[in-house]
Amino acid sequence: MSGGEGITVDVILPMEKAGSERVRRAAVARKLGISPSRIKDVRLVKESIDSRQKKILFQLRLLVGVDSPLPPERLPSRDYPSVRPGSLVALIVGFGPAGMFAALRCL
Repeated sequence: MSGGEGITVDVILPMEKAGSERVRRAAVARKLGISPSRIKDVRLVKESIDSRQKKILFQLRLLVGVDSPLPPERLPSRDYPSVRPGSLVALIVGFGPAGMFAALRCL
């Protein structure tokens, strides 16, 4: 098993342990059936909270480098086209998913 580009692993941890890097590595190693010493890098990709029960759980999607570190993280480009002179002006109210999408669409 090689972690050249990384392996995506989903783990579920209790709220009080979800923030510990050591616990995350141990959970990933257990899920992959490998020794924790083989895990060279762990990067959080997605995090959600399951609070439907009394015991709150964190569902984590982690990108894991096994036997080698993960490649550097590639950040999204912010190279947006310029607004043409004389273009219509739009007023977007709200900065939720719909508001952000509307702003990008207006560009």
